[in-house]
Amino acid sequence: MTQEEPSENNVKKISGWIIWFFIAFINLLIIEALIFAIEPMWGDFNLYLDDFLGTIGFNYVLILVSIIAIPVIYCGGLVVYNLFKIVRSKPIKPNLFHKIISIVVAVFFDFLLLILIVLFGEDAAIVSHLFLDFSIYFYMILTVGLIILIPYIYKKIKTFSVSKGFTKIKGGIIVGIILVGYIFAFLLPFILLPPNVVDEVPKKPKIIAHRGFSHIAPENTEIAWKLALENGSDGIEIDVQISYDGALFLMHDDSLKRTTNVKEKFPNKSNMDSSLFNLSQIEQLDAGTWFVERDPYRAISEGLINQTLINYYNNNVSIPTLIDAVNFCRDNNLILDVDFKYPPKSHPLYSDFFNLTLQTINVSGINQSLVWITSYNKTKLNFVNSTFPEMITALSVDAQDPPTPNEFLELGYDMINTHYGISNKVLKDYHSAGVVINLWTVDIPARFSQLWCLGGDYITTNEQHVFLGLTEPAWHLNTISYYGVWLTIYIFGLSSVLIFIYSSKKAYKKD
Repeated sequence: MTQEEPSENNVKKISGWIIWFFIAFINLLIIEALIFAIEPMWGDFNLYLDDFLGTIGFNYVLILVSIIAIPVIYCGGLVVYNLFKIVRSKPIKPNLFHKIISIVVAVFFDFLLLILIVLFGEDAAIVSHLFLDFSIYFYMILTVGLIILIPYIYKKIKTFSVSKGFTKIKGGIIVGIILVGYIFAFLLPFILLPPNVVDEVPKKPKIIAHRGFSHIAPENTEIAWKLALENGSDGIEIDVQISYDGALFLMHDDSLKRTTNVKEKFPNKSNMDSSLFNLSQIEQLDAGTWFVERDPYRAISEGLINQTLINYYNNNVSIPTLIDAVNFCRDNNLILDVDFKYPPKSHPLYSDFFNLTLQTINVSGINQSLVWITSYNKTKLNFVNSTFPEMITALSVDAQDPPTPNEFLELGYDMINTHYGISNKVLKDYHSAGVVINLWTVDIPARFSQLWCLGGDYITTNEQHVFLGLTEPAWHLNTISYYGVWLTIYIFGLSSVLIFIYSSKKAYKKD
């Protein structure tokens, strides 16, 4: 052995570190890919972090993506560099610095991902749903890898069987463990079926524009409703608040700072709750310029908004009233999904807010079957059922603890309103039982296709321009085709392995 050649033990140690570098690289690459997969949600995350940290206009997600790219390239480079040296039979000794840094970086970003999952609560469910969407590719890689390993494992077992200390019991245990592992891995595609495997694709969900066309226009404004209508939405979702003098207006946040120029108009009152302003003050606010200045969803920078609309947003957008939204839906035969944003309990009209909203809708002349009253409060929904029976009562439920189909049907409400992170099994059960369900807020195309295949009736989204043009889910297979694909892979793969083993035995006998 020359000085340049690494010893067998050294190669094992080195290969161990290369395996770790590879694991760290794949680990970080998955995190990076996951962030890119949820790109439509970046704007909402940035706004959330702006509000949480008290900043304005920072693209935190892009910064995070750029930071993670550095260790991805670094760990990938370590793998390539060390493999290159092994191929050239050169002695390699991974630097202690590289070992420590790769471990620290991988652990740090895994911990950061865990924090983000906890921080974003229900939205973190997208991680598991995205895995299911890409699971078919993961299963294929796993299956092919395991099949390729069979000859290697066969040789190892054969070598071990003639070594000192070998007993039939030891051999049986080893073979048994390997066999159980293989059986589990090969059954995995049949145990965890992707939701896109359906024998019959249900009807496409109807689209409800979340706060209007809110990724293309300032949210909860008239222009947002108009653009939603022009783009084919079936309805709009709005957030209703009550002013200090009893006027019902649209605003999502309990502060006016994010979506208006309240700091300029009323600098001494900018931190007040939205509902503590009078209508005359609310009418003075500009509700469009912020959207142009911050471009929160990159719609302007990506060329999705023309200059005419930009000019309009800068000069003509005000905060609408509830009756404006009701009349718009009445005149255009759109679904109106009403979300109630209650004022502080100290507000003089706190106890009247719900009834005032219902009365305003009732006298408008709108077809009441188009009106959704959504609430977690069953007492309020019971009141709607008894007083305005034609309005649609939508029970908002916790996606992590939803009622069974029978429990819901016994309540006598028209539909369920819940987060898109709800279990696929529960959603299937609802669809089978004829329970109507609206899922919010679905912005990821992969999840939209899943919910379509699972039988979701309505989808509330900010990305209606992406979903409205779809004529079928991104992908789907019927059960027979799905099973057929896997059986073909297994038969072909295992046949190849058996041929290899048979050929090896034949060659061995000749020798």
